[in-house]
Amino acid sequence: MSNGLFYESAVSDSGFNMWGMSLNTLGNRGLHYIAIVDTECLTPSERSSLVGEGYVMHPNARWLPYNLTFDPTMVSNSSYPSSMLSNGCLYAYDQYLGMSLWSNYLTGFLNGTIYGFRDANGQIDRISGPQNLQTIYNYGNITFDRVNSTLHNISDSMTTLVRQNGQTNHSKPALGVVMHNDTCLEVRWGWLALPAILVLLTIIFFTAMVIETRPTGERAQIWKSSPLAFIFHGLEDPNRLHENRSLEEVSEMERTARGITVRLANTDRGVNLVAVGDDGGGEKGMQGHV
Repeated sequence: MSNGLFYESAVSDSGFNMWGMSLNTLGNRGLHYIAIVDTECLTPSERSSLVGEGYVMHPNARWLPYNLTFDPTMVSNSSYPSSMLSNGCLYAYDQYLGMSLWSNYLTGFLNGTIYGFRDANGQIDRISGPQNLQTIYNYGNITFDRVNSTLHNISDSMTTLVRQNGQTNHSKPALGVVMHNDTCLEVRWGWLALPAILVLLTIIFFTAMVIETRPTGERAQIWKSSPLAFIFHGLEDPNRLHENRSLEEVSEMERTARGITVRLANTDRGVNLVAVGDDGGGEKGMQGHV
């Protein structure tokens, strides 16, 4: 199991070993069964019983054809020979399964016609026919290894289907702890101290700035883009020019500007706007009404 999904891989297969067949019909349905035994998982007593029945155990042969003598659908005890099925050493299927696989599935799956179409140079450039046969044919690049690999894939898929949809008696669920990946976060609050302090000080500074510059009393007013603020507060002696009147409000600046004439003149602080009359009005300069 991985992330809630079930995966399995083939550990071994019986290859081309022959399977045994029950000599008599078994069960209420009167069926013959085809069976094979995995000798590697047998207990010593099961091995002895098989040898006593005349089966030959070859040291290098893992799979043993077995002629089934009991109904595998009615296993109710763990004594020999049904113990081989209970322990997962015996594999069996009835005759109808084999006939159904061949007549209802494999016959139609492996039968068909592939048509090839040649191009102007006489080469086959496209083919048509059943998709499964096209996969095996592979535009004529067919080999025994490819056929063997394709049939192995078919066999593995059918085996997986049978294993996952078998009888409940012989398909017991695997019990255990399911492991899965998860993301865990550990917050180290100490590293957040500096950013938190900076945010707090920024909020305090912003609040103090808003309070300090609020437009009340003698505090700074909202001048926005009015050029009068630069002109009036750039004059050398605003108190004398404007008779000590407050010029914080833009409306006050506009009202006062209507009665003042200034011009550009050289002063000890450079070229500035000065009120006409500060130097006797005798000097020439650029003047205008504000």
